[in-house]
Amino acid sequence: MERRAAPPQFSLVDDPLPQGRGVRVVLGAPRTLSVQPFAFPFSQPGKVREALRLRLLPLLGEGLAQTLVVPLVTERRGKGCSGVAWIARRDELESLSARVGEARFWPAPLALLGEEPDGVLGVVEDDGVAALFVAGGIPRGYRWQRLSGQSPEDLRENLLAQGDALGCPGPCRVVDLRDPSQRERFLQEAPRGYGALPFLGDFDLSLRGAAHAESRSRSLHTLRRLSWILGLGGGLFCLAAGYQWLDGFRTQETATQAQYRVFRGAFGEESPGDPLMEAKRRLRRAGASSSGLSFGDLLALMGQAFKDQGQGVRLESLRYGPDKSEIQGSASTTEAVQAFRKRVDDGPLSAAMGDLQQIPGGGFRFVLTLKEDRP
Repeated sequence: MERRAAPPQFSLVDDPLPQGRGVRVVLGAPRTLSVQPFAFPFSQPGKVREALRLRLLPLLGEGLAQTLVVPLVTERRGKGCSGVAWIARRDELESLSARVGEARFWPAPLALLGEEPDGVLGVVEDDGVAALFVAGGIPRGYRWQRLSGQSPEDLRENLLAQGDALGCPGPCRVVDLRDPSQRERFLQEAPRGYGALPFLGDFDLSLRGAAHAESRSRSLHTLRRLSWILGLGGGLFCLAAGYQWLDGFRTQETATQAQYRVFRGAFGEESPGDPLMEAKRRLRRAGASSSGLSFGDLLALMGQAFKDQGQGVRLESLRYGPDKSEIQGSASTTEAVQAFRKRVDDGPLSAAMGDLQQIPGGGFRFVLTLKEDRP
């Protein structure tokens, strides 16, 4: 007779730990947690973790050592993969993990993901609300914030506005765990999300689970490398390297000949040297260089924009180009980012919102692409 697996058991951090066989999951609301989507042309867990650390290093600096990064792969395409990275302060997860024991730990709104694949999923606990922003069943952002005397209507509107800014429009579902009836219904519905989304089957945000996943991926990576070396051998490796060198040499020759053909077709004569450099010199002599906004003009426009709508916004870097420029900065709220973007867009520049990411501990990091409006 076939034995069926025991259903998963869910409980909250303040409840007694679930007992018995099967998967046990404890739900809580980390305050320093944030989510960052990723997509890489590789899928090995070790490479994914290293790539995420390199991406976060400029943002966190030395704080990366006190930060836990747990990747969750939601889709694999060929050799690549995509998913979300869960980022939180290590000391907070240490405190939560001590209360979890041998069970797994999930952010509480994640248990609602099987019910609402789009929009905002919120869980009210004590003096704050933990919100998960999702699109197409994939988390796109997470934020914990204090209630601060907000009415249910104001809280809903605030969460919906944040969801729109993160590209997660849709309904907003908020469960108040201070209400015993809502708390009970929430725990009854939690197993549905576990079964509806296969990529959550092994997810564990506790320190023990993260360390186990990293150790397992490191062992698998070592075995793959050993198998690769033994299978191919030194001779096959040399043959492949020689083929790649020959192919690269042929590609370079083809590209060089193509440059000469294009130059001959454009100017009706052979290039006396490097076709690309010679073409640039001739275009400059003909007055074909761009006459975009100068760097000084750009600084003046940015200064005026910060004076008018720069409250709560901090500029961190500026990349100038005569045709397109880019600024990176941070702000305390999404409203401050949108107000600043609109003020820049009202001038002679067209400002397009690029990447918008949450910063661990609160706030948002943004990128604006600036182009000069031309008739």
